Amino acid sequence: MNLQETINALGRVKTEQYPEGVTVAIALGEHWSCNLSSNCPIAIQLRRMIMEMGITFLQLLEGLEVITAPEPVSCVLPEIDGIARITIAGQTVELNFNDVIKGQIQDITRHKMQELDVQANRIRSLGGSLYRTYLAEIDKTRTNHVLPQLKFSVEELIKYNFYVTVEKKAYIFISPVIYHPEYIVSNGIRYELSEEDKRELRRDAYMQFAIASKKFLSIILLDSRGAKLNHYHGRRGGGDYDCWGSITLPKYWDETLVSLYNIKSSLVFALTTINYDSLMSRTPDGMPDIQVLLDRSTELGREGEIKEREHISDDTTWNRAHWGRR
Repeated sequence: MNLQETINALGRVKTEQYPEGVTVAIALGEHWSCNLSSNCPIAIQLRRMIMEMGITFLQLLEGLEVITAPEPVSCVLPEIDGIARITIAGQTVELNFNDVIKGQIQDITRHKMQELDVQANRIRSLGGSLYRTYLAEIDKTRTNHVLPQLKFSVEELIKYNFYVTVEKKAYIFISPVIYHPEYIVSNGIRYELSEEDKRELRRDAYMQFAIASKKFLSIILLDSRGAKLNHYHGRRGGGDYDCWGSITLPKYWDETLVSLYNIKSSLVFALTTINYDSLMSRTPDGMPDIQVLLDRSTELGREGEIKEREHISDDTTWNRAHWGRR
């Protein structure tokens, strides 16, 4: 249906709100032949007007039928003379077949009317299906948001070691990290894990940032296969989640890779300390029970009283992490 046909059809659509038909004040110009479902700006404007008026696609088709339907065919049949005259041996006998012929015509007509009803129902069903598809495509067009193109130099991507992709309506940033717990804090006392446990817990991982409209949706730790890494302060299933202790996570992203790198470094450092008093899992997959770790660890002293600085193997020397302190 082109735009000119649509305008003409709207003039024949009669509703409670528009009992005399719909008059649309819109200049088609050279767009009169554009299809109503096209991306033509006039077509988009006209579709929006039709939806705001509450006119359905079926009503539009009915209006189009009024202006395009041919003149009705006359169904007045001539009188039927069903008299048969048979002459045998000079004697003419008249046989009246009017009732028989009329009955046959009625049967044929009734059968054709039934066929027409079936076709009419089929066309109505097809029209309804087209209308639903039409609405779905309009809704899809309205909700189909294209994310702006990110522009990072190759040097930045290599320097900060990030991979970037898109999932649904969010940017996904992934960067490799090393999960390597080294301490346990329990009731304010800091313990250092045994060297054997440090080696057993150490593993390659990835930190994933999900960002949409410059807002952080989630920051989670993945294993080397891309699945959620289940650890003492991170769980999977029922909404993958990681607890980052007392670190205050930003709500919005400044659109730089260096800020993501700095957040990643802080979070990796936070993971070096396990808070015994606020666990999410006592025995994560492939990791020792937390009590076993504590029993094999070495007490360093009470938090806040340890004066020496501790070196964390993440290219940065930090003060002690106060994991989970409120």
